[in-house]
Amino acid sequence: MDKRRLKWTREAFKQYANIVEWYSVNVGKQAASSFVKSVMYANEQMLKYPTIGMLNRERTNSRYEYRSYLIHPKYRIHYRISKRIVGVVAIHCNMMNH
Repeated sequence: MDKRRLKWTREAFKQYANIVEWYSVNVGKQAASSFVKSVMYANEQMLKYPTIGMLNRERTNSRYEYRSYLIHPKYRIHYRISKRIVGVVAIHCNMMNH
């Protein structure tokens, strides 16, 4: 069986880059580095265990299974699973007032 590969949508990567920049400017480089490490760890976990995240039944269809995974205290990564790809589609802030 072929291994799945990780693929980020352009929009998801832009969200990621903006969050890293925000942490770097507003909180500090150490916080930005911590966020990057959290995302890298999440990427590894999603490839090893694609069903690790919470299932999103509303978005799941016959082609993709959509899930979300808490990657950092304030952020959740949204991804979809197909036979060959774990595709990151978005990163959303969990805070109510963000």
